[in-house]
This record gives sequence, structure tokens and C-alpha cells, in this order.
Amino acid sequence: PEKITELITSGILGKHSAIHPLRDSYVEDALYKAMHRGKDIEPINTEASGIAGLGLVLKFLEDGHKFDGEKILVVNTGRMYLGKP
Repeated sequence: PEKITELITSGILGKHSAIHPLRDSYVEDALYKAMHRGKDIEPINTEASGIAGLGLVLKFLEDGHKFDGEKILVVNTGRMYLGKP
């Protein structure tokens, strides 16, 4: 976290750069959206760890954030666990 703060202060990273914990419900919503994209649109075949970035975007939107022309880079690290195996 100290390094992230330093990079934000220097302007290399944006003000929303951070380690963002994400509730399972956002990832589950992202998985659903990927698999059910609409009539005649191929589903995106992914797993939770691969779609967690979309879950984070969904959380930001729910929190009222507007991505007016902002570029977004999401780096997924670590593991995801959604319920019992």
C-alpha cells in the first residue's frame, strides 16, 4: 500500500488506484453478465478470477462512480473462492 500511495502522489497511478477487496456478489454478477450477454451474442467463457475486474467496475458504478472518458486498467492477483467446491 505504501508503494501504491507513492505512485498515486507522483501521478503515475490514478486516484482510484488501490487494492480493492471485492464481495463475491459482484463477481457472481459479472460471471452472470459474461455468460448471458443477450440473444445471438456468444457468452464469454471465463472463471471468477478472470472476470473479477468487471465485478470491480460494477461495484464502482453501483457506488456512483462515472467513468467519463477514463481509461481503466484492472490487475487481477491472488485467488478467488466462491462458496464450497
